[in-house]
Amino acid sequence: MKTKMMMAVLTLMPSIKVAADDVVKMFSLEESGKLAAMLAEAGDDADSVVVSGRMNADDMSALKAYCANGHVHGVDISEVSFPGDSLPNIAFGYTGKDNPVENITLPKQLRVIGHYAFYNMGNLKHVEIPKTVETIDYFAFACCTSLRQVELPEGLKEMSSAIFSNSGLEELTIPASVKEMSHSICAGCLNLKQLTILADVDEIRIDFASLCMNLESLTLPDHIKKIESRAFSSTSLSTLTWPSALETIDDEAFSGCKFENIVLPSRVTAIEKGAFAYNEQLKTITLPASLLTIEQSALQGCTHLESAVCESPVPPTTMGQEAAPQAILYVPEVAVDAYRAAPWWKDFKEIRAYVPSGIDGIVDKNSGQHPLYSIDGIKVSSTGHRGIMIRDGKKYTSRQ
Repeated sequence: MKTKMMMAVLTLMPSIKVAADDVVKMFSLEESGKLAAMLAEAGDDADSVVVSGRMNADDMSALKAYCANGHVHGVDISEVSFPGDSLPNIAFGYTGKDNPVENITLPKQLRVIGHYAFYNMGNLKHVEIPKTVETIDYFAFACCTSLRQVELPEGLKEMSSAIFSNSGLEELTIPASVKEMSHSICAGCLNLKQLTILADVDEIRIDFASLCMNLESLTLPDHIKKIESRAFSSTSLSTLTWPSALETIDDEAFSGCKFENIVLPSRVTAIEKGAFAYNEQLKTITLPASLLTIEQSALQGCTHLESAVCESPVPPTTMGQEAAPQAILYVPEVAVDAYRAAPWWKDFKEIRAYVPSGIDGIVDKNSGQHPLYSIDGIKVSSTGHRGIMIRDGKKYTSRQ
């Protein structure tokens, strides 16, 4: 017979919402290693479990089995201490997608969440992570398909690989306190729409948010120098404020995205294989004067590319055997002949000259003083045209 939940239990479980007639069983451990016997004696009719005191890995295994084999949907271990303040590896993980647990409140003094801690918990919806957590180990929340949002603490320092991969996250903010961040953090999160990275790192690692097909909003810190292979491939990204420190864009980093206009920052020196491949909506791209090398496949499959601007006075070195896009290439006036003789560059549909006009614009030799033109010389309206435009010899980028 189910018993009424007492108000004292409510104060212990602020993050777990339960009905008034839920069975809540509370266990206080004066010493670790005793929980298995206490759970066996308590019976398997609990809806929510509250544990306090000292727990070890054996106690965690007992609690994990008790929850997975019953119908427990709420777990509060906020008053528990673990050796080293570390949640054991595979704490609740590997119990299958049918594990009934929906809400978990973690220990108040926890510093480390072990690897595979909640792996493949198909019903998990909410985890209360304390402010004391500094490290989250690999695959901790991977394949938690019902998990929509997680608030990471401001003191978090280290994030291992694939922590949220293939989970149900809809949005994620990585705090500025993070100093180490591995690969595939949220790869394959099909519901992810908004990703904000504030971490104090120089690189965005391999497959960081690849295959997040609904990702539309991405914020990167300005100090990022390198975006590694497939970091944001196969997403719905169409706009991005590029980090001003960015130097290298690796293989397929933004392949299969939905960019229409790209203006890369002034420090980019290398664009690797397929970096922007199969951005089928891409119409214009501006490559900075700093560019030294570009793989010929960087723009492969960009079938709607109309124009490209390369601001380098010397044709950047190209590698590969892919054909140049059938687009108009704009280059500095002094470099027209060099581009017309350079491998890959010479095969653009047409090469035209512009005169550099400072850091914010270019001046087309033949432009008028007042009309607005597209970069391929067609007179346009400021309200109806998207992409690179030229007025009075200066280049503008529409952000409509």
